[in-house]
Amino acid sequence: MRLSRKNQTVSVLDHGNPQGTRPVDDNGDWTTVSYSTTVGNHSITIKGLYGNPQPVSAPPHTFTVTAVVAPTITSVKGSPNGVEIPHGTTTVETAVTLTGAASKGQKVEI
Repeated sequence: MRLSRKNQTVSVLDHGNPQGTRPVDDNGDWTTVSYSTTVGNHSITIKGLYGNPQPVSAPPHTFTVTAVVAPTITSVKGSPNGVEIPHGTTTVETAVTLTGAASKGQKVEI
């Protein structure tokens, strides 16, 4: 079952604040690819700009946009001895354990 009425207009809302409108096609579908989000929590609903009362999608689609963190190396330790190898020094260790930080959920390449 589609919420959108064919050949009408819907409004994209984030926490109830209008983010733009989109036309609904002959199939009752609409699309937006230009919705720009900011860092933080979002709660998206769609409101039909027709009818009385105007229908609103439920439940809201919620998600969080996190800031991108540049990957960093916070520690380099020799293995198996576990001794920190200071930046710019030399070691005889042939294996190291690296520790660092990056954006949550992201992959890093070593």
